[in-house]
Amino acid sequence: MPNLKYTISFLPNDKELLQFVEKKREHQNFSAYVRELIRSDMKTGGNSEFDRMFEYVIKRIKEDGHIMKGMDPKKVTEIVDEADKEVIMDLF
Repeated sequence: MPNLKYTISFLPNDKELLQFVEKKREHQNFSAYVRELIRSDMKTGGNSEFDRMFEYVIKRIKEDGHIMKGMDPKKVTEIVDEADKEVIMDLF
């Protein structure tokens, strides 16, 4: 199987992530670093702290009745964009 390539994008407000990545690249191959992160997620089931917070927020939205009746609750996760996720992260 040939090597596969993926692209990663950072939001404009991700300056601290970019700085961290640049420092990481000075001492470690970035592709190897990302592969290790993926392996770690595979071992833990991929449930990051953000995933748990996001699920909690969605649960509370449902409990508070902010989802219209008849709307599929799973579709709520489809309408939440990266900016919404940033707001959630800022709240916690």
